[in-house]
Amino acid sequence: MLSIWRRLRGYLIVLLIGGLLTYVSHDFFANSEREVILAKQSEQLREIEYTVSRELLQTIYISEWLAQEVTRSPTPILQRLRGTDVLIRRYFPSIDSVFFVETGARQDPRLYQVTDDVIISSSNDPVHDAIFKAVTQTRMALAAPSDARIIASDFEQLFIAVRIERTLESGILLLRFNLRDFMRDVMNIVLEEGYQFQLWNQTEVIFNFSGDLSTRNDWTVYSRLRIDDTSFRSELWPTRARLNASLSSTPQLTVAIGSALTLLGMFIFALARLLQRRGQILRDALAKANEKLQRQHNLDQQVRFLREHDELTELPNRQALMNYLRGEISSIEQRKGQLLAAHMNLDAFRKLNEALGHSMGDEVLRRIAHRLRKFCPPRGFVARLSGDEFVLILPDIYTDEHALEAAHQIQALIAPQFYIEKHEVYCSCAIGLAFANDADYQPTRLLQQAEMALNEARRQGYNGVSIYTRRQQDELVQRRLLLSQLYHAIEHEQVEVHYQPVFDLKTQKICRIEALIRWRQHASRLLQPDEFLPIIEDTGLIVPVTQRCIRQVADDISALRQAGHQDLVVHLNFSAKQLGMTSLATELSELLTRTQLPPQQLAIELRDYVFVNGVQQQPQHISALLHLGIQIFIDTVGIHHETTHALRHVAPHGIKINRSLISQIPVDTVNSKITNTILELADQQDLQVIAVGVENQQQIDYLLQRNCFLAQGHFLCRPLSHAQLFSLLASDKQAFVVGEDYAE
Repeated sequence: MLSIWRRLRGYLIVLLIGGLLTYVSHDFFANSEREVILAKQSEQLREIEYTVSRELLQTIYISEWLAQEVTRSPTPILQRLRGTDVLIRRYFPSIDSVFFVETGARQDPRLYQVTDDVIISSSNDPVHDAIFKAVTQTRMALAAPSDARIIASDFEQLFIAVRIERTLESGILLLRFNLRDFMRDVMNIVLEEGYQFQLWNQTEVIFNFSGDLSTRNDWTVYSRLRIDDTSFRSELWPTRARLNASLSSTPQLTVAIGSALTLLGMFIFALARLLQRRGQILRDALAKANEKLQRQHNLDQQVRFLREHDELTELPNRQALMNYLRGEISSIEQRKGQLLAAHMNLDAFRKLNEALGHSMGDEVLRRIAHRLRKFCPPRGFVARLSGDEFVLILPDIYTDEHALEAAHQIQALIAPQFYIEKHEVYCSCAIGLAFANDADYQPTRLLQQAEMALNEARRQGYNGVSIYTRRQQDELVQRRLLLSQLYHAIEHEQVEVHYQPVFDLKTQKICRIEALIRWRQHASRLLQPDEFLPIIEDTGLIVPVTQRCIRQVADDISALRQAGHQDLVVHLNFSAKQLGMTSLATELSELLTRTQLPPQQLAIELRDYVFVNGVQQQPQHISALLHLGIQIFIDTVGIHHETTHALRHVAPHGIKINRSLISQIPVDTVNSKITNTILELADQQDLQVIAVGVENQQQIDYLLQRNCFLAQGHFLCRPLSHAQLFSLLASDKQAFVVGEDYAE
């Protein structure tokens, strides 16, 4: 009984082991077949996604090519695009329409269907909103002209958009195609027989290519398909016939085999294969992880490079320069060394850009960056800060003599001509120098001091060089203090308008007055314009100060006219920046309206170089003043070629001879000859002439002999406040007043 039990136990053990092995083997083969089938389905799904991407890329490439062809073609955009929709749809059947959205300077873009150039509006085309939604997304998404982008307006329509930029016209080219038709074409190309496919958005099926749903729940593979910024879920499963053809009878055969040794061998073999496959999967996963890490590392390196380098010249930028200085200056300070910062700025680079174009200017910057890179010593550093400004860091330069020598070497390096597109381009530069020890070894202060020195070098003219001194720092502090006081002065109306009379030398009567700006710092101190006007022009204060002075002049002139002084001609001085104010003509028109002053009794004075620049570059401002009927006077120190050229285009009403000429006549023969030339020109052109800066009776006699009858100067009368002017005009003392009662 015991032996039977042992045999039965042995049989039972063998049976148990055999049954267990059979079950395990059957389950193993069944799962293996399932994985193989699902893997093949996943491969089919990837092939579908690849085909979708490939077809979209082909469409993108043709759209970018078409945009580039249209951009280079001189033919108008719509005329150039006409007929292309037929050609495109011939090779890309899913594209049903080609549109062009004309943007340019319009506030409301126009939409054209390329077939017949018809403008489509929201009232006559149901796809208008979808298209303009795509246009809106395109404007935000496209980085540069001729770069195409896919825009999904909804789940049925896709647009491939590419921006076309021309000088006179620009817009966005849109290729519209239906997503369902597009996916159906892809299915016809790549989907193998026996597979079924669905494309879902968040909640619903947007494309269905299936008929047999019996195997969907158990045999579906999933993936994410991205088109533009929209993500779709794709599903693939086999039909029942395809599944039956893919399944084998191996799992059923394992049950029939039944042999413990065969089952055990098959199990070991299957286990070995399983281990081998898992090992391969791990090796593949490790290789992919390494590849991903390498790509990430390369991307990080590229981002780091772009973050710390200038895109145009590939030189380090300001951030990289600051990082370098923080480490280098700390080391130099510890060993009590020295370091020189050379801040350079190209002379008249803006004019070069305007004359030859920005592309030529960019090439000049690249060439200069190449020369500076070669000049920079091994332990030095060169960076581009912005525009045409560069900084070189030169170590181990201890004296001013060596610093100036290095600056001249840089200028000599820049001086040789550049040969660019059959042009010879010459450049020069101003350089500001600063030493690290003067900046207390602080990087930010070092660059600030180098910039202050550069500003001083610019004032020297072409090829200027300046080394930072404490005086420049004091000037900066004084300038900031003066600017702060100016803000306070404007708020508290301490900027005043004074008036200097212009006399008729024949009658010795006041016939004109010139409005002059003054700053009353306190009761006993009145600042002249030369002391504060440059600061006003360098800041945004020029506009409110000009507006306030015009309003003050309007109030003063109204009071004078009400008192019976209605024949006075009022002169206003304007700088180049004031002339460029868009509101200047409006302000002066309001002045004429408020004062009821005839336009011919208002005169605008411009320095000769301001007048020349206005005629050449701002003719609309000069025309606006002439349109108001206002007189224009030119304040000149001599007649130059540019001045005569400008006079041929715009004839002024008069000339003011600058005080630098009048103050030396008749003693200085050169100034006298120049003055005579100006008077002769004015007589030929029938222009009025006012002599400025008359200081003695001899000068008056000289002017009277040459028929110059209008003059002003301290010998005749100093500038007066409005109250003093009112008092003077009301009295009988108008003939050449030099009394203390009327001194400024």
